[in-house]
Amino acid sequence: MGVAVAAAGVVVEAGAAVVSFVVAGVEQPQWLDLAAPVGRLLLWVACWMLWCTAVSALIRNRVGPVLVLCLVPLLGERVVGMLLRKVPGVDLSGVGEWLPFTLGRSMMVDMSAMATEERNFFRLFLGTDVPAGPAAAGFVAYTAVVAVAGFVVYRRRSG
Repeated sequence: MGVAVAAAGVVVEAGAAVVSFVVAGVEQPQWLDLAAPVGRLLLWVACWMLWCTAVSALIRNRVGPVLVLCLVPLLGERVVGMLLRKVPGVDLSGVGEWLPFTLGRSMMVDMSAMATEERNFFRLFLGTDVPAGPAAAGFVAYTAVVAVAGFVVYRRRSG
């Protein structure tokens, strides 16, 4: 249901953009070029809905899931990535690029057509240079694992 609401929102926003461009006399963009980014956005929204539900099932109190889902993507994964680079004798520097929310951020940006300066900026911002397609697949895989875990815990508790 949430994905349908997000998709309907995208259609309404696109319609509003078309009307705005016509009223302003601005040339229409290539709307088909936006299909892949909008598709990734809808996938990202669907995954986040599952993350929220699953983490709420895994953590029984009300504050825990909110803290986890706010702090882990913003701070936790960056700290884990830095700590993985500091492990002596083992090169784990690439593991931080494949953490779930890093992939979630990366799936939203296609850096393949960017200039080197832009790519470097986005790499610092995103924490990875994994292409959008593999990043989306990785984020969906992490989402599936967490959703199944949340479902199993929920079923076990509810009997």
